[in-house]
Amino acid sequence: MNDEIVVSKLNDVFFVLDVNQEQIYELNDFFSCRKKDFKYSPRFKNGIWDGKIRFFNIQNCTLPIGLYKELLQFSKKYRYKIHFDIDKSEMYNEIKDEEIKEFYSKIFKEGIFPRDYQDETIKRCLKFKRGVIESVTSSGKSLSIYSLIRYILGTTEEDKKILLIVPNVSLVNQMVNEFEEYGFKDAMDFISILYSNSKKYDRSKPILVSTWQSIYKKPPIFFKDFVAVIIDECHLASCSSIQKVMQKCTNAEYRLGFTGTLPTDRSELMTINGYLGPKLYTVGYNELIERGILSKMKIANIILRYPDEFVKYNKKRPYSEEINAIISYPKRNDVFKLILEHIDKSENVLILCSQIEHLKSIRKYIEEFLKDSNRDNTIYEIYGKVDPEEREKIRKQMNNESGVILISSYGTMSTGVNIKRIHHIIFGSSYKSKIKVLQSIGRGLRTHESKKQLILWDIVDDLTWKIKKRDGSIDIGMNHVYKHFKERLKYYEQNNFKYFNRKIELEKL
Repeated sequence: MNDEIVVSKLNDVFFVLDVNQEQIYELNDFFSCRKKDFKYSPRFKNGIWDGKIRFFNIQNCTLPIGLYKELLQFSKKYRYKIHFDIDKSEMYNEIKDEEIKEFYSKIFKEGIFPRDYQDETIKRCLKFKRGVIESVTSSGKSLSIYSLIRYILGTTEEDKKILLIVPNVSLVNQMVNEFEEYGFKDAMDFISILYSNSKKYDRSKPILVSTWQSIYKKPPIFFKDFVAVIIDECHLASCSSIQKVMQKCTNAEYRLGFTGTLPTDRSELMTINGYLGPKLYTVGYNELIERGILSKMKIANIILRYPDEFVKYNKKRPYSEEINAIISYPKRNDVFKLILEHIDKSENVLILCSQIEHLKSIRKYIEEFLKDSNRDNTIYEIYGKVDPEEREKIRKQMNNESGVILISSYGTMSTGVNIKRIHHIIFGSSYKSKIKVLQSIGRGLRTHESKKQLILWDIVDDLTWKIKKRDGSIDIGMNHVYKHFKERLKYYEQNNFKYFNRKIELEKL
């Protein structure tokens, strides 16, 4: 029996493995895992799919290069020797510290220099060429991305290109603006941007900044000249559209991803690692808060208790029905008045909610409250249909003005929007996604001379009920959104965020 597996490169996406039939079966089993939420798939329900994602292709014996650590684990488990028939210089860079310091002096404006963790991020990315950086929201990922792009741009052939993928249109322009702020003179001479309705795409320029939605349908030839692909908010890279982009970038030796929070689901994590590489470095909230790089924070959980009749009527209703009942409850919006009365009118507030209809109703309520209380706060709203230029205008105004109230959807504000002047965040409706919760919090953790700390107001809808069992014992039943709150508490405790609970009877507001 052959106890050696020879590994060579097909391209910069896949290894080719020289294996026998038995090893093929073993590899197929080892590199398979259940997809998250596979039970809800119609294909699974109809019995035409077993719910598994398979990363090893049994037809051509290929494996995503980013899973090389897992390949070593496979060899250890099955006691195979792995021979990499690959030039090590293709996989690693050897870069001296002095070279990096000299490089920094050329690309940054006076007064701008990477912090120690940003420096470490840049060094590891350049050394290993592929991998993921888990660096919390507001830690300055854009500076690291800028540095990497400038280095690769200065060391690659003139006809080669760099692709930067960002999750939404707002971030396309924001990223370019930040590059200019760091010191990229005449940036638009080198950078082309591509998104829907954009007329600024110029294929002759060496750097392309784009949303993945704008390019995933492009033919393979579109991607042939990219020697580097960098994905901001790469936790989204498990989606099929981004996978298509990564598979087409067959000549991209640099494959790097940045995110505030990596998913914990094995299938999503292996997908990200497969097309980008393993995690290279982690920067957490606690370290940056303790060092004063991020703002201090406290969390006020405002637990709303609903009347018994309302609780009884909505007990065990489907999630969507429960949500609609809660946000339609007449007295609920009064909690926004309560919170705003505790907030200095000069401070900026970000209110997040999950439904556009809810967003609109909150705005209407707050406008009436401001009018009745003679407060002159400015109020804005941002959600998916708001024009990118308008979003950027609002972002700049919020950074420069006081007394601004911004109401937004979680999806719009959870990724990448850079606003330093946020004093309060209000979770206006329930959410349980760890990634979006933590990234939403991160929106307010940037330091600003006008604030001592960020206050997060987490509005919790308590429709729990007591159930008397046959044995006489009492069990507590939890409604859907209260369960979400319990999940958020886990995230707060995992990150050592300080919080306190305040319970309020809604009918007494």
